[in-house]
Amino acid sequence: MKKNIAVLASGKGSNAKNIYSFFQNSKEVAVRLICSNKKDSPLFSFSKENNIGFYYLDTSVSSFFDDFIQHLQ
Repeated sequence: MKKNIAVLASGKGSNAKNIYSFFQNSKEVAVRLICSNKKDSPLFSFSKENNIGFYYLDTSVSSFFDDFIQHLQ
């Protein structure tokens, strides 16, 4: 059974894109979610193009961590 992973990203997202590319054809791991603390992250369109979920980590909200954990579950 494939393991689903979430990638946490900040900045332009080059590392997140590289992680996705590395696992793209894997039979063991699938990138299912990309999370960023940048509301205007270029990863939003990247995730849409590649059918990956995207989650904005709104750190201005005091409950952001609890919301994030619920989203992961």
